[in-house]
Amino acid sequence: MRPLGMNHFTLPELGPLAFIDLAAELGLDEVSLFGHAIEGQSHLPVVSWQDRAAIRARLDQTGLKLANVEVFFLSAASRLDAFNSSLDLAAELGARAVLVILFDDDEARTADRLTLLCQRARERALNVAVEFMAFTPCFQTLTEVAGLVARLDQPNLGIGVDILHLVRTSGDIAGLRSIDPDLLSHAQICDSLSMRRDSDYTAEATLGRVAPGDGVFPLTEFIRLLPPGLPLELEVPQQSSLDARARAKHLVANARALIAAAAH
Repeated sequence: MRPLGMNHFTLPELGPLAFIDLAAELGLDEVSLFGHAIEGQSHLPVVSWQDRAAIRARLDQTGLKLANVEVFFLSAASRLDAFNSSLDLAAELGARAVLVILFDDDEARTADRLTLLCQRARERALNVAVEFMAFTPCFQTLTEVAGLVARLDQPNLGIGVDILHLVRTSGDIAGLRSIDPDLLSHAQICDSLSMRRDSDYTAEATLGRVAPGDGVFPLTEFIRLLPPGLPLELEVPQQSSLDARARAKHLVANARALIAAAAH
């Protein structure tokens, strides 16, 4: 059975407890939460140390698993020691992984620092998931990041594949066929009205995604290409006149229909 979850980026207007409650109401298996503050992104609902007991209790009560804690930007200016508290928080919350985005233009330095981050995460029984995208300085494609992950050979390092980033960096999803499935940590789905290849889609990625099944992405084929049992997550930030519950119900219903179609 493939776990289905939702990323808090989909419904950032909800506080973490309300988001967990809605995910449980809709019968989801897991959620991803923000646990590391991003400079200039004060609108995101970041879990604090003061919240941790209530969040952990609510996860336990609902039976939801915590998939990823986001988001760790690994840039030239990043101090790895500044990540320690957030790594500790992710471990306290029982997260499976922390999500990392590579924002350093020096490939060798990125590799060295990502290795150190994996080691620190492993000390806390955490995995590390790298997400690639066209608007980072290097390792922008699935092929490039797969090469990096394979070369580093860290047992807790994997790739988070967001179909939006996969399509925008390659123009299709065919690259998944050539990737070692053991390198993948999870996959994210949304949709769009275009299959274009594009390096400037920040606005779409952050607020202009379409509900899966309401656009043109080959989502059924995408799901079929994923390893059996690989966690699937809804990440669909969008502007909408619908409230959070109505949006979430539509997203989950569509995702379940696509998963069912992919199984046949």
